[in-house]
Amino acid sequence: MRTMTTDRLRDLMEFDHVIHVHEDGEIADAPGDVWAPEVYDDKTEQEGGWRLLGRWSNQYGYPGPAMHSSETISRAMAEAIMSEPGYYSAVVIYDDHGLEAESWAVAYRPV
Repeated sequence: MRTMTTDRLRDLMEFDHVIHVHEDGEIADAPGDVWAPEVYDDKTEQEGGWRLLGRWSNQYGYPGPAMHSSETISRAMAEAIMSEPGYYSAVVIYDDHGLEAESWAVAYRPV
C-alpha cells in the first residue's frame, strides 16, 4: 500500500539521515559512506553533487527550497521523492556563520 510507504519515508527522513530510493521505489538507509550536505544558504546547488528541492514550500509566492519550521514533508512530496531514485536527506539550513538554524530543506543527489 502506497500510503504506508509514504509514511515510512517521512519517518525515515530525520535531519541529516540519508535515505536511498531505489529504481523500484523501495526505500532504505543509504550506505554509511554517503553523508548529508551541510547547508549554509538556500542555493539550489550544494557541494558533493547535492541539490535542494524547491517548489514544495507552502509559503505564499515562494518557489525556493527553504521550508518554514512549521512545514513537514507532505504526502505529495513523499510520493515525488519515491518516484525519483537517488539519495535524499532533510537538512537544516544555517545562517552564514553556522550558528543559527534558519529553515530546512530536502537535499537530493543522484546515485
